[in-house]
Amino acid sequence: MMTCSILMYLMVGILMVKPCIHSDWISSVNCSLVHIDLSDEVMDCRGIVNFKCLRALVNITTSNKTSSLQLYYDEDAVNSRLKTNSFSQCFYTPKCQRNKTEQETEARNIKQALITQRENLTCFLSPSHPEDAICRRKYNLEMALYYLLWPSLMLFGGIVLVGLVKLNQHLALLCSEISRDEFLDNQSNQAEGRIYQLLKCRSGETAEQHKPLS
Repeated sequence: MMTCSILMYLMVGILMVKPCIHSDWISSVNCSLVHIDLSDEVMDCRGIVNFKCLRALVNITTSNKTSSLQLYYDEDAVNSRLKTNSFSQCFYTPKCQRNKTEQETEARNIKQALITQRENLTCFLSPSHPEDAICRRKYNLEMALYYLLWPSLMLFGGIVLVGLVKLNQHLALLCSEISRDEFLDNQSNQAEGRIYQLLKCRSGETAEQHKPLS
């Protein structure tokens, strides 16, 4: 159990804690949605297919200056665009699937949700991406602590089990020592009793031998 928890610590540290520590999407500001539309985009998924690309622009005000930024869902949407050297400005990349109708329905639902919250959006900014904003941080402290909770509980449970085993062994050793001491005490008492009986018998015989004849 303890070995498994240590392996989980390593996995969570690499996959969650490290990106959280190195993430520079830390500036949180209020932003308002100014433009959103759906357009066709080409994606290489099981062959070349089209999907509905959701583009969104937001306005933010910092230091009495208003600027328009391209809105993305999270860090992965920005990083995937940079890794593929794509100029796509899609809010998110849909899952790779054949059903185009489901993709369009998903994109329209997300569009409607953004329009509903257009005046009450929270955006995160990064100094390394001055023209972009995201509406959700995938790697944050709360998520890292949440994933660290389970290996911590497993490690604590392993320590408790090891402690109980050690305590059980100590109590068993203590009981065996007490039983041995009691056995030695009983043997000593029995030996003393036999010696006393032997001395008593010998003293009685001696007294009979020295008794004057009448």
